[in-house]
Order: sequence, then C-alpha cells, then structure tokens
Amino acid sequence: MAKVRVLIAESSDITRYGIIGILKEDSSIEVAVTANTAPNAENLYKSEKPDLCLVSNSLNELNIQVFMKNLLSIDKNAKVVLLTDNLEIAHLNVALEAGISGCLLKSIEKEELKDSIRQAVNGKKVFCQGFNSLMSNRYADLAQNRSDSTLLDQITKRETEVLQLIVDGYTSQEIANILYISPRTVETHRSNLMQKLKIKNTAALVRFALEEGTFSKS
Repeated sequence: MAKVRVLIAESSDITRYGIIGILKEDSSIEVAVTANTAPNAENLYKSEKPDLCLVSNSLNELNIQVFMKNLLSIDKNAKVVLLTDNLEIAHLNVALEAGISGCLLKSIEKEELKDSIRQAVNGKKVFCQGFNSLMSNRYADLAQNRSDSTLLDQITKRETEVLQLIVDGYTSQEIANILYISPRTVETHRSNLMQKLKIKNTAALVRFALEEGTFSKS
C-alpha cells in the first residue's frame, strides 16, 4: 500500500523535527518535504504534490484563508490539517471557512496525530477532543437560547440524515452507500440544504449544523 506523503509546515525547528520524528515511527506515513514559511510551503506543495499538508498556526507569513485559496488553485483536492495551540472557537471558525480538513491541538498524543492524518487523507474531517468538547459546550449553549423556529425546521428527514453524515465527514459516495441512494441524489440533498439554510459551501454547512446544537460529530 502506498505511503501517505505529508508536507510539514512549521517555523520552529524544534517543533518541526519533533513532528518528523513522530511521523517516521509510522511505516504508512512518509514526510515528503518540510517548510518554514507559508510561501515556501505553497511552492513545495506545487512541486511535490503531497497527500496532505500539516500546517502550524505559528508558521511564518501564514494567513490560513489565503494559504488554502492558493493551494486549492493548485489542487482542488488539497488537504490541510491545522496544528494549533489556540483552543478558540473563533480560530476554528476562520479555519473551517478556509476549507481545512481538520484542526488539532499541538498537545495531542502522537498516535492521534498519525491516525488523524490517515483519516484526513481519506476525506474525513478531523478534530481533536479539545475542539470537539469546545464545540459541544458552545453549541449546547446556542441550542438552549435559540427560538423554537429555526432554519433547520425547513429540512426534511432525509436531508437531516444527509446533513448528519456530512458533519461526520463522509464523502458523497460513502453517504450514498450508507443510505442506499445514488451519489447524485446525495448532491441534490446537499444543494437543497445549502439553498434552504442560505449557505454557500460544505465547510459553512458543517459549521452551521454544529452551531445549531442539533448535530454533533460522532
């Protein structure tokens, strides 16, 4: 089986080499290349075409929204997992809007880091327990305070099922297999959800669902 090729983007030499050491312990993961600035990471991504970028929030010259836009212009399937030491909902929201594949705290266990990389490459959204707990608490508060009538009242039972699976990080093909419908039907449901909820992309759709408090990551 082919190894997962990872680009590590981190400005701190100590942290960067620490991550390299951790990933080298796993025979299924290969450190393709490393970078210490955002422009350097973008150039290396273009030449090396890694399966995933592991990007630190402390990376020199990093604007995650600009960074993702540039990578997606190179590869529409670019996957980026953000490593951060900031456990803040606003920080997560900005990253989600940019289109990242996940957000992990730098304090996570090394096995969780390696497993998250593999899941992200397979198309799943990955968040460490710290962010999951933060979102659960925040969205529970929002759910208690919202009115009885919400935009979610407009969606059908099937759309609700599709939305939960989207929140869980499943691809359209995987959702189709789970619900015994066609991928085209899944995309129709996704489009209807975005129209009803007045949302423009999947990342914003996931964020809206979590903020409503009705949905949670499994």
